[in-house]
Amino acid sequence: MIYTYGGQGVLKPGLSDSDRKGHAVIHMTGARPTGLQDGRLMNKEPIAVDPASPDQKLNKWSRLDFRRVYTVEHNVKVKNIGHVAKRSMPYLLSYFKVVNEA
Repeated sequence: MIYTYGGQGVLKPGLSDSDRKGHAVIHMTGARPTGLQDGRLMNKEPIAVDPASPDQKLNKWSRLDFRRVYTVEHNVKVKNIGHVAKRSMPYLLSYFKVVNEA
């Protein structure tokens, strides 16, 4: 799931160190990952997304939380933001596996 935590990223008060380490920066391909003031609290490479359309954007504080898995039912409206970039897919899969095996 993607969160901005109210524009605070993982600097949001109340998140534990293990909570923070369960996150990674997520950004659009072609846009440099920004808002990295909280980057030292995470230990993962940023995940790039190839946008679904040229006007598609992610907030600079967008963080991918690997600890929360949601099933999206077929009748739920969702917004297509794009696909995980090929170069980021190995990171995404390994981070999800490691966080959810713990």
